[in-house]
Amino acid sequence: MKIHIIGSGIIGLFTAYYLVKEGHEVYIIEQSDGKNGCSFENAGMIVPSHFIPLAAPGMVKKGFKWMFDNSSPFYVKPRFNCDFFSWAYRFNQSATKQNVEKASPILKEVLLYSQTLYQQIKDVELDFETKGLLMLCQKENTLKEEIEVAHKAHDMGMKADILDRDGVHLLEPNSKTNVCGGVFYPDDTHCNPQVLFQNLKTFLLNNKVTFKYNSKVTAATINNGKVDSLKIENEDESIKIEHLVLAAGSWSGELAKTLGLHIPMEAGKGYSFTQQQVFKNEIRHPSLLCEAKVAVTPFLNNAVRFAGTMELSGINQHVNLKRVMAITESGRRFYPENDIKMPAANDIWLGLRPCSPDGLPYIGRDKKMKNVVLATGHAMLGISMAAATGKLVAEILQEEKPSIDLELFGANRFD
Repeated sequence: MKIHIIGSGIIGLFTAYYLVKEGHEVYIIEQSDGKNGCSFENAGMIVPSHFIPLAAPGMVKKGFKWMFDNSSPFYVKPRFNCDFFSWAYRFNQSATKQNVEKASPILKEVLLYSQTLYQQIKDVELDFETKGLLMLCQKENTLKEEIEVAHKAHDMGMKADILDRDGVHLLEPNSKTNVCGGVFYPDDTHCNPQVLFQNLKTFLLNNKVTFKYNSKVTAATINNGKVDSLKIENEDESIKIEHLVLAAGSWSGELAKTLGLHIPMEAGKGYSFTQQQVFKNEIRHPSLLCEAKVAVTPFLNNAVRFAGTMELSGINQHVNLKRVMAITESGRRFYPENDIKMPAANDIWLGLRPCSPDGLPYIGRDKKMKNVVLATGHAMLGISMAAATGKLVAEILQEEKPSIDLELFGANRFD
């Protein structure tokens, strides 16, 4: 088969990886120069412990509480936009206990499947490590909430160790965390996303995948319920399409309209910065600073990355320094003996996470366009779910039964 993928992020690359291994002809269309994106400098966590979707009970209340605080962990910028109002309404409808109970088992299944696939990959160097994940809490009520999630994880067959302050210090003897306790998921994993991305891209280039950069799709020709061709900005000739995968991250919602499809999507902006660690003062384990919603990832080169915030402010590349300062100050509160500096402006990275209204990705064939498969909307779980998504999309395109039931991830669930 001849397959075009719109989007060269980690989802697009893993889709290409599994298609190439099946012998298909793959082309990747990317609107940017491919040198940055949501996949590049995120926390790099591959975490089955994150089986609670973004649209969870309490998130709407927190969103209203934090709406006018642009340094809060979850910030919604008020704006008069019909698509945003529609998305927010659906998010509110989805943020229920019943929906979380229905979604959590399937999210866990996909996350574990993805982690297994990562571990099976031998032809690409992934910089893959199994150091677990520490959920660190400074407040007793937060710790209580995390313990409840740990009990759910136990019930679903996952390991989760509940720790007091001394238990955390045994795992992090050098960084002396300022916490009341935490939960440790020993089987969670991580990688350096830059190493993963570059090595995966090199593998694809060596296997004759064609990358078409700086190619913005502006229109589509549709015949008999299929995308027949794509028009690229500033190019005279259209691209003929046999099979098409939409994996364009936060831009997928607008691109879907071009294809005559409807997939509600909001861009959730996050920031990160990376610093070198001081010898004998190192943070050893990937961690989540629960009250601050900040991820902390130590890498093999003795660097540590701080990443966080969820800012729903539309698609833009504006850096809000207050939010970066909030990440920095959170690091200092949790690691008071570590020298965590506010990064220089050119050391701040931002990425736009694609967020669906129910916190679940879109994975599946579209019912309106017979030759279009969606692979987008992974929010903060892009790296975590990338391998599984790529494998599942390859199965769908080959008319095979997917390894996992994808009903909840249906492409047309909001039609």
